[in-house]
Amino acid sequence: MRQPLSEEVCRRSPSGDHGQRHVADRPELYRRLLADTGSSVFASRLRTFHERQFLQIWHDMTLSAAPGSSPADLRARFTATAAQGVIGWWLERGQAEPMETMAAWLWTLTRPLWFDETGIQLA
Repeated sequence: MRQPLSEEVCRRSPSGDHGQRHVADRPELYRRLLADTGSSVFASRLRTFHERQFLQIWHDMTLSAAPGSSPADLRARFTATAAQGVIGWWLERGQAEPMETMAAWLWTLTRPLWFDETGIQLA
């Protein structure tokens, strides 16, 4: 039986601070690239980058989905797409909230997806 994860681990976003800071330091660039008239290639590469990050977290934590539940790659795609949507929403609103707040909100919304049905108990 796996041990419950610490509260600190459960609260920490898997996307890390570096990517969040990059967006916060270059909001106009990301606004242009992620806009409806922006670069679909960039948007696709950003989503793929986030998917790989999320899958690496699963690998590093030795997580596995319960039989019959959604597979890790689907969870990664869902979370990466959600992250991109949150970034876009934040940029559209003129960065009204600190990026750290946005990251915390995103993690609050997506955290259950990462740990439900994995056999890991949230502390």
